[in-house]
Amino acid sequence: MIVESLLIGAFLLFFVCYALALIEPYSRPHLYAQDLTSKFVQEIVKACPIFTEPYVPTYLWGKNGHLQTLVYSKLRPTKCISPDCVRKNFETDDGATLTYDVFQPFQKHSADDVTILVCPGLANNSESTYVSSFAHFSQECGFRVVVLNSIGTLDNVQLTSPRIFTYGGTDDLHHVATKTREEYPETKLVLVGFSMGGNVILKYLGQQASHDVNILCGISLCQGYDANKARPLLRSWSNMRCVYLHAMAAAMKGLLNRHRGVLLTDTIMEQYSLDEKAIFSSTTIVEFDEHYSRKTAGFASVEKYYEWCSCGNYLQNIQVPILLVNSEDDPLVPPELCDIAIKHAESTTHCLSLITKHGGHLGFFEGGFIFPNTVTWCDKAVLQFANAIVSLHKDGKLQKYNMHAEKENGFTH
Repeated sequence: MIVESLLIGAFLLFFVCYALALIEPYSRPHLYAQDLTSKFVQEIVKACPIFTEPYVPTYLWGKNGHLQTLVYSKLRPTKCISPDCVRKNFETDDGATLTYDVFQPFQKHSADDVTILVCPGLANNSESTYVSSFAHFSQECGFRVVVLNSIGTLDNVQLTSPRIFTYGGTDDLHHVATKTREEYPETKLVLVGFSMGGNVILKYLGQQASHDVNILCGISLCQGYDANKARPLLRSWSNMRCVYLHAMAAAMKGLLNRHRGVLLTDTIMEQYSLDEKAIFSSTTIVEFDEHYSRKTAGFASVEKYYEWCSCGNYLQNIQVPILLVNSEDDPLVPPELCDIAIKHAESTTHCLSLITKHGGHLGFFEGGFIFPNTVTWCDKAVLQFANAIVSLHKDGKLQKYNMHAEKENGFTH
């Protein structure tokens, strides 16, 4: 009996150690670029030591991607959030009320007037814990932060037109970028996108060169780049992806239900041939998009809708430096999708792909045995890269890159 108990105990201990990956060694992020020895990359790496140092997740649970994702989305420890952010809103041409929040820096940036324009993840806004925490850290580092609030996600802002955000719509981002430039004519913009927001900012940067005015760089965090390629991968039970797909559908259905009186009127239902029962019976985000998103966006199929949404079709047109961050154990973004970022980084002079072994979906917690630091590894990586780009700009070294033109050492003076 004692022997059996010891065996069971040993098995449980082994299972816990395996599930939490306690014996896995810490490792440095994998950095991909067209030429790691180019002057541009070397300047960035020199200014961003976090790119070449081992990432040390929170000891007890930080090597488990699911726990990283759970803590990030539900239990994230935060710093004191600035109470003095200013909410602004205006009406777009289609009658929608678009809101954005402005967080002023706590101190002047040492190099320039810089505004970080944040595009949050699916159904999120400035009130989402991870967004407000990132904004606070950025304020401490001398950055102004402007957060685009996805239409339909704020509880206290009523819809004034029958639409919510889409995964690939860039018009709202363009409106906020334009308003920011008008209010702060001397500011330079750094675009930061979390998950779905990363897709939006990269698509925006790749749509037309006029968007690049006063934009220094773009930073995309934990997104999948190609929704059509992601679709069959997400339906797999591998790494419990189906569970996350269900949770995403639940979030969208909850948002739709909250604004039912505007989004699901008889007129709208008839105009787009919507089936309310089918919409609310959707068990995955793909089913939800089939029954609602692609129809209201005007697409004949989910495939066409996802093709329009995906930034992977626009990456080759981006002319400013970009940083693409992913983790290998992200339960929402399979490694096959990270290959898109790697291939793009290896084909252009102005893109870096940074992939960590651990971190989950946007988690990247570090430090401590059980309780992590309030500032994540990802927050620090974003600000180090932003500061590096700002410094290059101040020194007159940063130029827009044309990926179709060959430049000596991948760097322009």
